[in-house]
Amino acid sequence: MAGHLFVVHGDLRTLHCDHWLLPVDSGLSASRSWNRTATWKQIWPDLPRYIPDGSRVLEVPWTGPRRPWPTNVASGSRTAASWQARSVREFLVAAAAAGPTLEGRERPLLALPVVGTGYGGKRRWAGDVLRAILPEIYDCLQELHVDVALVTWTEQDFAAAQATRRECASAGRSLWPDALGPKLRARAQELALLAARNRLVVFMGAGVSANAGLPTWTELLDRLAEGAGFTERERRGMQSLGPLDQAQLIARRLGPEPQALGNAVKAHVDLGDTVAISHALLAGLPVNEFITTNYDDGFERACAAIRRPVARLPYAPATNAERWLLKMHGCVTAPGDIVLTRQDYLRYAERSAALAGIVQAMLITRHMLFVGFSLNDDNFHRIVDAVRRALVGAERDGLGSVVSLMANPVVEQLWGDDLQWIHLAGAATTERGRRKTLASAARRFDIFLDCLSFHAAAPSHVLNPRFEALLSDGERALREALQPAREWLSAHPNLDASDPASAAWARVAALLSDLGG
Repeated sequence: MAGHLFVVHGDLRTLHCDHWLLPVDSGLSASRSWNRTATWKQIWPDLPRYIPDGSRVLEVPWTGPRRPWPTNVASGSRTAASWQARSVREFLVAAAAAGPTLEGRERPLLALPVVGTGYGGKRRWAGDVLRAILPEIYDCLQELHVDVALVTWTEQDFAAAQATRRECASAGRSLWPDALGPKLRARAQELALLAARNRLVVFMGAGVSANAGLPTWTELLDRLAEGAGFTERERRGMQSLGPLDQAQLIARRLGPEPQALGNAVKAHVDLGDTVAISHALLAGLPVNEFITTNYDDGFERACAAIRRPVARLPYAPATNAERWLLKMHGCVTAPGDIVLTRQDYLRYAERSAALAGIVQAMLITRHMLFVGFSLNDDNFHRIVDAVRRALVGAERDGLGSVVSLMANPVVEQLWGDDLQWIHLAGAATTERGRRKTLASAARRFDIFLDCLSFHAAAPSHVLNPRFEALLSDGERALREALQPAREWLSAHPNLDASDPASAAWARVAALLSDLGG
């Protein structure tokens, strides 16, 4: 089965992956943006002065995940973009041969930027580079048992990369080989249309952060119990209790300090500086309203990386924010607010009625997309019950859609017509088969989000001359038609706010900006 190419808007330096391409020149010099706390030559003081002749990639000492591969991508401005394509191939072949560095993924994830378009000499010809490297990546995916993430730094680069994928599809390449059937692709398109119409709100559960190596709910409770001093025998006995009562017991063992349990949770859900690919794909959607029961801040950092930050409710006001994220059960930045025990849940209604009201409003006025969420949270059931009672007798199409890793007919019967189900895998009959199916479905979950992101991407590259090579005849005609408006706005940078026409011109300026002008 061929690997998959993801196109991600984000920061390559923090993406949770097995290997990533560190762009350098032949003398192993990287731009300042790639040097974080120290230069790479300080980290590897014994490196040679140059990458050996005849090669583009240098293998360096490294242990653990996110292994960097210094790769020469600097060709200058006069060399054809096929030069960068060869660098990409050499990186992919070398990194794939090195094997995985992460646990849990069905196949290794290799990541790279749009190479050579910074200080590599190809900034003005980014469209040509994309046209050269994407077919090369697709060819490699036929040969190597890996997935690849092309991580774009700007929104215009992201849109241009998606446009290049469309070109590849028009040329006969399959963007979703064997991973998504026609029904799943159709559902992704439907959700993308809702996002474009500002009708979609995303509800994220623990499954989203599990892709970055964080524990599931059950794993978290077991680790907390072990940290609190429970023996292995006691932990086995605790499994007969519900998760809320397990948490209550752990809280008692940790002592009377109100923040003790929250601090223990924080220690197990701290992502450091990494974000999962699912965080990045969700952050890049044209959606402004998000809800989560997760404690970690991976999604917030993914949003900050693309310069579209979210106001974190209830910890920051959202009155002046473009986007907001409601943290239903608290956040690692405020350990005392974490909701985990039976007592926390019983007191939730009186302490967090305003937050529940926001969720109820979203269920009534938006289409809610549930991702990585098991739908067995007691607080959420109370919220939904209030919505059902409020909508008795009203005509409605349901509350939203659920992306489910595995089919569970019993749970679906429980929710009736309230939710539409998007199944990524069928039911498994054995435990071994279940583990294998879950690993495959987790990968398909990321691919589904990538398909949704692909269809939701706006054409924000059309007026940027760096992507001239990617424009269709119709897009070039549009650019020419808009040129007089661009010239007029350039000649009138300071519009008279008292002139009613200035409001109309402001909307034109916003449109031009959205198209990359």
